[in-house]
Amino acid sequence: MTQLRSIAVVMSHGTSFTRGVLAGICGYMQDKTDWVIVPFLSEARGLASARCRSCSGLIGYLYSPALMAAVEKLKIPAVTVQGAPSKLPLPRVVVDDDAVGRQAAEHFLERGFLQFAFVGLERADYSEARRNGFARRLLENGLPSEQFLYSGVPNRGREFTLLEKVPGLEKWLANEARPLAIFAANATIGFHVSNACRKIGLRIPEDVALLDVDNDELLSQFCQPPNSSVALATHRMGFESARMLDRLMSGDTLQNTTLAIPPIGVVVRQSTDTTATDDLDIVKAVRFIRQAEGAAVSVGDIIEHVALSRSTLDRKFQKLVGHTLAEEIRRTRRERAKTLLAGTDMSIAYVAEKSGYSGNVELSVDFKNHLHVTPSQYRQQFQLPGHSPNGSHP
Repeated sequence: MTQLRSIAVVMSHGTSFTRGVLAGICGYMQDKTDWVIVPFLSEARGLASARCRSCSGLIGYLYSPALMAAVEKLKIPAVTVQGAPSKLPLPRVVVDDDAVGRQAAEHFLERGFLQFAFVGLERADYSEARRNGFARRLLENGLPSEQFLYSGVPNRGREFTLLEKVPGLEKWLANEARPLAIFAANATIGFHVSNACRKIGLRIPEDVALLDVDNDELLSQFCQPPNSSVALATHRMGFESARMLDRLMSGDTLQNTTLAIPPIGVVVRQSTDTTATDDLDIVKAVRFIRQAEGAAVSVGDIIEHVALSRSTLDRKFQKLVGHTLAEEIRRTRRERAKTLLAGTDMSIAYVAEKSGYSGNVELSVDFKNHLHVTPSQYRQQFQLPGHSPNGSHP
């Protein structure tokens, strides 16, 4: 009879982040018939129990020093997912938060914004890293950024929730120059910023373009309009944390005890579906491109819709957005294709069709020219090891 291994999982299922990580752990477990998951609440006292001490290993979202210390006392193989820093070397699978911040900056730069701000948490390492990546990328273009940091979660002893009050946020928003591009450190903060804007009469995305992190589908829909979001590779994080724990339980020595996973990409919704201009011709053109999702929109289609000459509209795009009308079409298609490749099992041909490309060849050439990888190589960066798309779509 196979000897079963009890794996303690210290993680709530209340956020899209933790649910994604849990799904990745389950994906790894498909080939581990001797693993049995034992769930624990994210409380230090529960981890001191005999039930937890008898486990063969542990994976946890150890977001506070107290949780980290409780796990270290167990003296069993353990891996933290996006955990708090610790004096003792506990293996970690983390988000590449600097890359998250840089990707957020790129998203706003592509839309021609000149005024930027970050809203995050004080004394939260992931928030600081995302802020730094965001600010550094903007400074590369000579652009400064403002910030609003909430201080109500001391030492990250608990998770930030929808029920928090964020004093001063509305007053700060009212005093910022507009149009303003705001990057929120996570989906919960994005929710608070969205509500604050509505309360003081700021329009999203016309006055404030708002981007958060986590791609929480439900929470996004709580916001009006729905928030765009940087999607994290949470499934892969869960899979890699389980694989790392498996190696530790087998007695292997890890060469690298910290694995940083880059974000998948920006899922674009209405909160950033804009360009930083009040030029009605550009706004009309951009909306036409984005509303024609999946259709092979041409420059001629847009010229007819806007009722301007191509030369005039191109001059406006170059001056106010920073690139041509044709590049805006290609960029929107590429953005859609990246999201579909990273987040679905659609075949490459179907992704090309749904993104408005003429076919596989045009999609591949565009990816090679701008991302320096093929569509298949791009997808492989975000898939679980050993996973292959089922190609259920033609």
